[in-house]
Amino acid sequence: MKERSKAIDGLKGLCCLPIVFVHYQAMSNSAWGIKGDLLPYSKLFGMLYEYGWIFIYPFFCISGFNIALHYKKRIRKLSFLSFFTHRLKKIYPMVFMSTTIGIVLSVLDKTFTGQIITTNFDSWHIIMNYLLMQYGWAEDLEVTSYGSGTWFICVLVLCYIYYYFIAKMVDEKKYLISLFICFFIGWATHNVNFPFIRSQGGYCAFFAGTIIYELLYGEIHESIIIKIAKARVEVMAFIAILALGVLIFIGGFSPVIMMVIIAPMMIVYSLKIDWAKTILENKALQILGKYSMSIYLSHMLTQRMIVIAIVRSGVQVNFTNEIVFISTIVLCMIFAVVYYYLVEQWFTRLFIKTIKNIICIAK
Repeated sequence: MKERSKAIDGLKGLCCLPIVFVHYQAMSNSAWGIKGDLLPYSKLFGMLYEYGWIFIYPFFCISGFNIALHYKKRIRKLSFLSFFTHRLKKIYPMVFMSTTIGIVLSVLDKTFTGQIITTNFDSWHIIMNYLLMQYGWAEDLEVTSYGSGTWFICVLVLCYIYYYFIAKMVDEKKYLISLFICFFIGWATHNVNFPFIRSQGGYCAFFAGTIIYELLYGEIHESIIIKIAKARVEVMAFIAILALGVLIFIGGFSPVIMMVIIAPMMIVYSLKIDWAKTILENKALQILGKYSMSIYLSHMLTQRMIVIAIVRSGVQVNFTNEIVFISTIVLCMIFAVVYYYLVEQWFTRLFIKTIKNIICIAK
């Protein structure tokens, strides 16, 4: 598989919207103590207000799939510095800008609303934010993610590091087993805090993505699982839906189901199931997929700006107002498009060029 998958892009678009909704609820709760059942259209969006955050797991899964797709066959020829630099040069400028705007907004939060939605505003946590170590590493710093959900990138960076050394140093025969071990560790320890393996759900979903790549496109042809998957993927997909439905009905919905089962299934369906591909390749989801990273990194910034504007203006409204809700969602999308062109496109190129010039001068 070499070409870019439109269905995967559509999946990104589908999964970014629930995250916007859950953060709308979280921002409302932080600013006014208002929870999801009082927010607009709670009967329609109630599950998204409460569980929208779990849709971050498919993004981890997609990242794991893509890292295996693009690097597995050439990673042994790459130095760690080359690999790491190549992975960060496109995402770090966006995180840098999101973090910077978030820090400014934290100052405005304190000045105009008397609170800081992200806590522990100090130099240590600022440094950890810019170093992409505020969450998932040795200290639980999720609440000090000044940018808009940049903790996801921090966990992703650790996943990149772990994957590099597995693909670089592990023998081919033990490679798939090593991926399964990492997947299992993430799943088995999701309620336990260990240094350098926090946000275990993220690790679990990331390595599930690398395993999915092996099952669908890997070179381990002797595996009976792979042969079955390639021969009867439509039947397996149908059986998986039935099994998942029974599992949820019997045991109730759990975030673990998303990171262990649903997120990997989404990848398989996007690539191999015709009806799923048709849905995900529609124009609306393609557009959302194009802007998905900018939506993710900017929507909380937009929501915080709106909270500050409401409080500062003295208007007696909050996030329970339907007009405020609709306006916030629309403004999140507009700001994401602006963020895409000014930050994801223009600033990223400028940032990379500046760093290269600094390195050249230093030499």
